[in-house]
Amino acid sequence: MNKIRKTIDPYQYYVFSKILEKLMFNRLNSFVEKYNILNDAQHAFRKDRSTAARQSVTESTSDVLDNQLNAIGIFLDLSKAYDVLNHQILLDKLEIYGVRGVLKSWIKSYSANHIQFVEITKIGNNNTLNRYSALYRDTTYGVPQGSLIEPILFLLYIHDLPGYVQDVMLVHYADVTNILVVDKDIKVFELKTALVMKQQTHEAWLFDNELVLNTAKTCAMLFHSSQQKCVDKPNIM
Repeated sequence: MNKIRKTIDPYQYYVFSKILEKLMFNRLNSFVEKYNILNDAQHAFRKDRSTAARQSVTESTSDVLDNQLNAIGIFLDLSKAYDVLNHQILLDKLEIYGVRGVLKSWIKSYSANHIQFVEITKIGNNNTLNRYSALYRDTTYGVPQGSLIEPILFLLYIHDLPGYVQDVMLVHYADVTNILVVDKDIKVFELKTALVMKQQTHEAWLFDNELVLNTAKTCAMLFHSSQQKCVDKPNIM
C-alpha cells in the first residue's frame, strides 16, 4: 500500500506566524505601557494619542501667537526610516529599556535571517526576456514591512531623540518630527533656531543611529500674527 504524503498549506504557516507575532506584540506593548517607556512626545501607533498630535501643535502655536512670542515650526522627516534601522542598535536599546530574556531573543530572531537581492528584467534580441540577478545578501537593517510589531520597534528605536533636542516643544508622529522653537527675546530665539536648523543639537543622534533626514520633506515655517510688525521678523538664516 502506497503511503500518502501529506502536504502542508503554506497559508497555515502564515496564520501561525501571525498568531505568534500578535502574542509577542501584546507582550511587548504591555511592557512598554506598564513601565511608561515611551515619552509623551510620541503620538503615532498609541492608543488615544494618534489624533492628538496635530491638535497639540496647533494649540501650542495658537497660544504662542496670542502671547506675541517669536515662534518657528521645524518639520523633520527621516529618509526611509523603517528600512534602515540597524538591528544591533535596536537590540542594544531594547536591553537598556529592560526588554531582555525570551522576548529580546525572539525579536533578534525575528529581525534576522532576511535576505535581499536586485533583479533586472530586459528584453533582448528576438524579443527574448532576460533576467539578471545580483547575489543574495543577508540584511542587517530594517524591520519587516507590514508586520504587527514593526511600529512599536520603530518607536523604541527613536525614543531617545528628544534628549538631543532640548528647550523646544517636540511632537513625534512616527518618522515625522515637529519642533516648535519659542522665545520672547529675539536674540535667544535666533540662537535656538540656528542650533536646530543647522542640526547642531541632533546631528550626533542621527549619525549614531545611522539615520538620514529626507531633505525634500524637511522644512521650516515662521509663525507670526497680523499685529506683529515686519521689523520684528527674526534673522534665522
